[in-house]
Amino acid sequence: MLLRDVLKKKSEKVVTVPTGTQVIEAVRLMVEKKIGAILVVNGDNILGVFTERDHLRATATGAPNPGASIIDDHMVRDLVIGLSADTIELTMAVMTEKRIRHVPILEEGKLIGIVSIGDLVKAVVSEQAAELRYLKDYISGGIS
Repeated sequence: MLLRDVLKKKSEKVVTVPTGTQVIEAVRLMVEKKIGAILVVNGDNILGVFTERDHLRATATGAPNPGASIIDDHMVRDLVIGLSADTIELTMAVMTEKRIRHVPILEEGKLIGIVSIGDLVKAVVSEQAAELRYLKDYISGGIS
């Protein structure tokens, strides 16, 4: 299964904020949308990703009033980008190796979505359940 297949099953569009957004506004948006990460952009350019963990890290390390600071000071800039034609398995391996939970997905150079490790695990489990059902039916003679 490819990343484009995973994105087809997601109903949410990519949530982005412009560079310079206050952390508290980004956090409020993430809570409202029930998401764990938000992309930071300047026009069509992805500058970074800001996650719940980044906010937690800023708070725990004693950043002065992290909610009032700008997102640029806390976001991850060294992004791993996926392509819509990448496989789930490849992406999961990269995410595990890099210890990241969110990957923006590009197609023909344009942002088309973002996947989380949870999205990919859900897709793999669903695919395996379908295969298992098919094999059980086949073995029991339910499929000719």
